[in-house]
Amino acid sequence: MDKTALIEKFCDAVNAGLQQHENRADSVYAELKRDVEDDQDLLDILDDLREVFTAAYQPQQFETTRIMELGLPFDQCYALLSAILDADILDPKEAFAQAITADLEPGEVNTYALIGRFWTVSGTQTYDVGGQLVHFTYDPLTTTTSVAAAITGDYIPLNKTPGAGIGAVGQAASRAAMRGSGHGKHVSDAFEAEMKQIASARGEELKLLILESEAGAREFWSRRGYRWPSGVRYVQPPIEFDLTTGEPLLKPVPELLMVKPVADSQEIDRHLLVDAVESMYRQWYLPEAESDAASARIESLVMGDLFGEFLASLPPEGEPIRLEMPPLQ
Repeated sequence: MDKTALIEKFCDAVNAGLQQHENRADSVYAELKRDVEDDQDLLDILDDLREVFTAAYQPQQFETTRIMELGLPFDQCYALLSAILDADILDPKEAFAQAITADLEPGEVNTYALIGRFWTVSGTQTYDVGGQLVHFTYDPLTTTTSVAAAITGDYIPLNKTPGAGIGAVGQAASRAAMRGSGHGKHVSDAFEAEMKQIASARGEELKLLILESEAGAREFWSRRGYRWPSGVRYVQPPIEFDLTTGEPLLKPVPELLMVKPVADSQEIDRHLLVDAVESMYRQWYLPEAESDAASARIESLVMGDLFGEFLASLPPEGEPIRLEMPPLQ
């Protein structure tokens, strides 16, 4: 057996296992080791084949980074978000690109953050949407880089609290096969660190982290220290409108509002919570329309109906707003 035949046999055998959702690397290695006997050169290649496969099957080398420009990492992050999140809560790719490439004045800080966690392995490996290896190749001259988790959001200055702001999580997602391995924690921690750094660069104080949570994500966010302001009802406004008429093109989406005060507390100040939601609504959900009538219609829905519903769910003035573990159902 020569080198080429050995590589082909190993790859064919482990790929047959992958088709059955099995890792057969150890049994294939043992069988081929008997075939190559004492040929040290082939034994070295066989050892490398198993090592490269193991690294591709369960990647160990990860890097968490903030995406500062357009390119493949940006494309991978958006592809992951769009594969997992529904269209009615995910902004178009063009909106992400505009936020990344926003024109800034000298000394101005970009308040938008997109953070991805990537793995790199040897060879041209193929993974499914969930992040599971589905086809293995041995090619030491190439590498494969893919994304395990991504998070995006904004630092938003508070409208009624000068010198202060919030970190608002927009979207977050991780590959299904890689959940439970800490990748979501890495990107959420990195996001919080970026929000604090942006606030500091602006000479401001980060007061609060805030997000709109779907039911399936509440347990994860609660482990990250986020809590539900007890009793509060919250609806995510439409993310897209007809800018000529002001007609919403998508429906409002009921979500669970979750917050994480920078100053650890079991309660949240009413003024801070109202200021945070109002500031977030105004930055994210009031697009610039083409007429005063269209703008008025959008504002009536967002800041009238939906924000009014949120305000009506708050306890009476003077009563504390408790922060509780979120309802998981």
